[in-house]
Amino acid sequence: MVINSDLQEMLEMVDDVIPFSDEKAKAIQKTFEFGSDAIHLVRDAAGFLREIFGTVPEDLVGIIGADWLKCKRYENFHNICQATNERLKERGVNKTEEVSPSLAIPLLRAVADESRAELQDMWARLLAAARDPTRSRNVRQSFIDIIKRMDPMDAIVFIKLSETVRWDPSARDYFAMHFNVTADEIEISFENLTTIGLARPDLINPYLTTKGRELMRLLRD
Repeated sequence: MVINSDLQEMLEMVDDVIPFSDEKAKAIQKTFEFGSDAIHLVRDAAGFLREIFGTVPEDLVGIIGADWLKCKRYENFHNICQATNERLKERGVNKTEEVSPSLAIPLLRAVADESRAELQDMWARLLAAARDPTRSRNVRQSFIDIIKRMDPMDAIVFIKLSETVRWDPSARDYFAMHFNVTADEIEISFENLTTIGLARPDLINPYLTTKGRELMRLLRD
């Protein structure tokens, strides 16, 4: 069977893909003490890949490696897959569509490397949009790069900025009080959101750019 080289690279992610079997999974589970959920986690990830691409050869879907980092990537992937399916269910999307490898591969790579809850939520929202027939055509490659450049506070501030209100006494001070952080932390997030093209630099009343509004439409429930 001939496998697309990009798909093969995505499946490998970091090093070698170990072909998945119950025996292999049980051996890894016993050796590294992953717990009883290890096999189910890998099977869920494999099933999700099959949904994304339409078909994934069984003999190439496996658990990655034997070190903590590789296993953590599978855990991240599993968590975001579950969150994505929950988003789709909440939106009432019963029929999803396959995602082009040109979009799915960089998206899933980013997903596997993210363990911070705020950004896992952003990836789950974007991945859900990519599978939603009513939103998928508006999912841009550039949005993947933009979210990769966010820190957790940036994601929180970005979502809050989508609210059409005036902030009192200023957006920076309001956000600092609302999220119980320093004004400097908020200002850094404003600066980063400006740098990546999602917001306009105004500490009193910042607002989303056209790109920011379009990304928010994709991510919104």
